[in-house]
Amino acid sequence: MLVTARCVVYSADFDIALSADLDSPRGRKTSAFMWRSICLICLKMAIFAFLDFHRFFEDMYSKLFVVRNLLILTVGSVFLVLYKISVNLTDRLHELVTNPPMSAQFWLDMTHQYLATAELIDTLWRKTGFSTAVCVFFAFNMLNAAVFCALGVAGAAYGHVSTWRPFFWAFNQLLVVLVGLYLMANIHSTCSSKRNGKNSVLRQARQHCGRVAPHCYREHRMFLEWVE
Repeated sequence: MLVTARCVVYSADFDIALSADLDSPRGRKTSAFMWRSICLICLKMAIFAFLDFHRFFEDMYSKLFVVRNLLILTVGSVFLVLYKISVNLTDRLHELVTNPPMSAQFWLDMTHQYLATAELIDTLWRKTGFSTAVCVFFAFNMLNAAVFCALGVAGAAYGHVSTWRPFFWAFNQLLVVLVGLYLMANIHSTCSSKRNGKNSVLRQARQHCGRVAPHCYREHRMFLEWVE
């Protein structure tokens, strides 16, 4: 994951997208989102570490635990930046189609802008290999959670006092997966969801069906087909 995260950070497309996002009216919200998210991640790590370990650096596992958390914080920061950039890009499209001028040129421009946005998001996530690395990481987390649950069940069967610890570890693994999958699904939801009426670009564009002027009906329909 560090290799793919490095590919993202050193990508020219990432630099351009991040600079444009920070210079936009949403720049302050992006900065605030990142500060809050990193603080929450650090707080979560501190709480879990305090509950799980009484003394650090006395065994190899505790040392690896600290190193792993530092890696997760680094990669997680890249993940959150990509998420916020992607959502802001789709929010921009949503704003444009909310109260559009009913002209053929507008819907042609929106189609081109949508394709450019989709290409940029695809480049940042898939072509850098970051999304694949994230999926592999989630798969390992699910596997670890299953192993920890098995250890907890085995410990409960033998009446061990520290039976809660494996379930605690499993919850920690699952929490990362659930939050990550929710954020990744939210990117698609803000763009192509047919049910999310407030934030979906597709749903908002469909609201204009029946009100589109005849001279731009074909262009509006073409935009819907591309988003679908």
